Amino acid sequence: MEETIKMSRIEKRHYLGYLVAMYVVGTALLTGIIFWGVANPFSPISASDREQLRQARIFEGQQQQAVQIYDSVMAKVRVLKTSPGNAVLESDIENQINYLNSMYDGVPNKDMRTFSFYQMALYLQRHYQDALILRKKADNIRIFQNQLNECMIGYKQNEDYMNRMRAAQSSR
Repeated sequence: MEETIKMSRIEKRHYLGYLVAMYVVGTALLTGIIFWGVANPFSPISASDREQLRQARIFEGQQQQAVQIYDSVMAKVRVLKTSPGNAVLESDIENQINYLNSMYDGVPNKDMRTFSFYQMALYLQRHYQDALILRKKADNIRIFQNQLNECMIGYKQNEDYMNRMRAAQSSR
């Protein structure tokens, strides 16, 4: 069993060619199996991809607009907390919240990020309502303080009057 196989020079070349061909075919088949179904990056963009990119651009533009509206509403609510009642400011805040809530009404879009506008509007609406309640409570506290001060002044005047009456009665 230890006999050596001797090949001629032509047989060695044919055998090497056969091995190289088997290697190339095996590598091609393996590469084809691995990359089967992968999208070709050099193929032209399909219509659905174009539509998706167009919707993404529209969304990004509206997102920038929504962030500006959100920031302006938050600034107006901060002003509203400290200032007395201003009907124009309140109606402006409500209009901007409603606009933010309706940014994607009627637009066919399957992008889940569009629901963030509804959530932003809901948060702003709640924050606005809290600011109104806070302002009303602060106004009520201010009115109560004024009434308390007026009562204290009246009480002190009555107390002074009563003390003078007692002093006048005790001096007789």
